[in-house]
Amino acid sequence: MCKKSSSSHDPALRQRLLAAGCPMPLKIDDQTPSDLTIAVSNNILAVAYDRRASSEYVLPVRITNHSYAHLDMCEFRAGMPWKRRLFLLAEPQPSSLGMEGYRLESGRTFPRGEVLNHRIGECGGLGPGECMEGVLLGLQIFRIPFDYLHGTIVPAGISVFDQFGRRHRSEIEVRIDRSATMRPFLGRPRGTGLFAETDASLMDFSFRHAGLGNSSRYMESADSVSDPPRKEQ
Repeated sequence: MCKKSSSSHDPALRQRLLAAGCPMPLKIDDQTPSDLTIAVSNNILAVAYDRRASSEYVLPVRITNHSYAHLDMCEFRAGMPWKRRLFLLAEPQPSSLGMEGYRLESGRTFPRGEVLNHRIGECGGLGPGECMEGVLLGLQIFRIPFDYLHGTIVPAGISVFDQFGRRHRSEIEVRIDRSATMRPFLGRPRGTGLFAETDASLMDFSFRHAGLGNSSRYMESADSVSDPPRKEQ
């Protein structure tokens, strides 16, 4: 009894058959590895910032060419799981003050040399085995859906198109930061009696990380609230 041939499922055997002139199906079930891969270069700085009417994205990545040919990156695309369109910032025009750099609506600024948004075409080429590292900056005109809580880690898809029109897609992890839109916690007085405190201080339970922007550190704990002064007899 003859066994069914599995030559179309064996990439190495398929290459030998093609070299020998044997016709083979063009479509292969096995997914070939991508020539360009995108990975996070700094997990702490990979953040999606929720704002009052929009959201901002800081994506520090490293792009590596695994092929044996020179590849030019011609276009970047990025997407989040909530399927809203994410716009990557265009290259800023030099200002009259001679300052070059990218600026998000929140006021976060990035030197031009550290941003990859404009590294396409001739300035976005990678030779075999070479890599490029920097940050991709994005913007959505929608807020982050409320289903994604502050501090949640979510997947983000990043794609790069080469000069041959091929799409190379990778998935990275991004942290949700809602510190700019979170309501501060209003500390309540301990008691409800006659001598209970009437002016409770505002407390913010978010944390600050270097380079992450609008978050603030929790400054006062419940144990630090002093007892009300006793009335002298």
